[in-house]
Amino acid sequence: MTQADLYCEELKTQSIRDLDLAKRLVGSRVNAEHVAWLSEQSYEKILKYAFASYLAAQGTRVEVIDGKLRRTSLAGQQWRLSTLDIARDISRGFFDMLLGREKKIAGDGEKHPHSRLMIATPIDLWKKFETSTEKIIDQSANMIESSLLLTSTIQNYTSQNFLDSSSSWTFAKSFFQPSSSEPTERGASSSSLEDYLRNNMEGIRGKFSIQGFDEATNLVIRLTKAYYSFVLRAIMMAPWLLPLSEASRYPMPEYHSENLKNFREFELQLLDFYATVCVELERLIEASGHFNEAIADLRRFTDH
Repeated sequence: MTQADLYCEELKTQSIRDLDLAKRLVGSRVNAEHVAWLSEQSYEKILKYAFASYLAAQGTRVEVIDGKLRRTSLAGQQWRLSTLDIARDISRGFFDMLLGREKKIAGDGEKHPHSRLMIATPIDLWKKFETSTEKIIDQSANMIESSLLLTSTIQNYTSQNFLDSSSSWTFAKSFFQPSSSEPTERGASSSSLEDYLRNNMEGIRGKFSIQGFDEATNLVIRLTKAYYSFVLRAIMMAPWLLPLSEASRYPMPEYHSENLKNFREFELQLLDFYATVCVELERLIEASGHFNEAIADLRRFTDH
């Protein structure tokens, strides 16, 4: 393994360790403010793991990767949005791959475009996917910025509210309408995502052998499913994790220094909330592995 690979794996290890400690505190029914911080740290590190892995696979040096990730700790009061921007970067990397915008670092030290990364046709279709995701990220950012830890809002952080929200995270299906072949932000698909993608891959069949086309199609389908299972889940979780975690660290004047008092007053409610969040974080960590593996397999296919 390269130094960059080891760096990435350590990020994932620390994400798992933070989550394990959060779960222990939830099980002990104590210290909701510490659970809030540890849950956010697990979330942030698994995002960094995915983005760092993407950069490492391009040949990016570990010092450069570390510099890109440190922006979250240097952003002052904007660190919450900077954390969400890691998800934005991962999303853009996904679309760069499929739309042929990604650059790889060649042996001569120069960057060259991947020669075969033109499989996400029709291009307009995928650009609409990208635009839809950007809108969702912006909506999450607005929700985060508008969240203040006051008694009137902390009451909304309940296990049931989180479950109600997560039940609507249908990921890829939320981008289709039954009566249209065009992606939208809402609605469900009358056919499966796999069928939809297969139909829209037919336009490039002539660029591959029979075996190559089948392999390319299966890889794109697998990566797209992994993308929505990981990246969109992460984006949708952000408003539930980032506001509370900042307010849990110490008394903050913008909350009239009563934020920690509110954590104590609503501690049992918050512990139930984070018990549910921890389950979703486990799924997010698992999904990050599937996403990274799918990217690596598609990159190998396009490189040979």
